[in-house]
Amino acid sequence: MTNTNVERVSSVVLEKHHHLPPTTWKTYFSFSHDHKVIGIQYLVTSFFFLLVGGIFAMIMRGELLTPEADLVDRTVYNGLFTMHGTVMLFGWTFPSLDGYTRVIFCGILPC
Repeated sequence: MTNTNVERVSSVVLEKHHHLPPTTWKTYFSFSHDHKVIGIQYLVTSFFFLLVGGIFAMIMRGELLTPEADLVDRTVYNGLFTMHGTVMLFGWTFPSLDGYTRVIFCGILPC
């Protein structure tokens, strides 16, 4: 067996990081660990994707206004249809549901 001498430190110095509170809305919403702020970020981003998916839907509605294919080509219409569904599901529906649950339930439940 070997003997190892261990010196015990009587006083431990803990380094505390003091972060200043955010002063503007840009610093408040840039990088945060707060669940409510993250939920608001999800909601703002999902609103942007709602607008993008709505533009795709309006182009598709404009194409269906007349029987002739005069606004966009068939392949473009099929691409718009697919992208509209993808954007609305993965860009708007799922992030907005996550944002709502973060904003609402963190006010009720301890997060």
